[in-house]
Amino acid sequence: MKVANFNNQLWDLLRQISENLDQAFHPVSEKYGLTLMQMRILMEISQNPNHTIGSISNCVCVIRGNMSNMCKRFEHEGFIERSRSREDERVVTLSLTKKGQETIEKITNDLQDKYGSALKGEPQETMTDIISGLEKLNSLLLQFKKIDMK
Repeated sequence: MKVANFNNQLWDLLRQISENLDQAFHPVSEKYGLTLMQMRILMEISQNPNHTIGSISNCVCVIRGNMSNMCKRFEHEGFIERSRSREDERVVTLSLTKKGQETIEKITNDLQDKYGSALKGEPQETMTDIISGLEKLNSLLLQFKKIDMK
């Protein structure tokens, strides 16, 4: 396949996927007064309570300064607690508050209620294929990145 054809097909698919993700998940995040990114951050913290400002910013590709401000806002709104490490005060660990945990539980339940039946009808092989395909795409893009760094 020619590079130009690959690029065009990839960009079109990524745009469509992005739009479809927004349409699918935005109503749920909006219900709780959150943006999609904010919902993703809270879900990420719920899955890994040892996240730091740095690790969560790397995970969701947000600049650390912006992530720090977002986390301050989350703390002010009662969703998370920020704790400084005793060993290194520059390190700030994030954890969900009771309000944050309850919000994530409600979001998870809403997503399950809304999309669970669609996922239930899909064979596990389909889910595995989707994840595998995305991992292969990411691996290819990392190869492109290495070429650019030479």
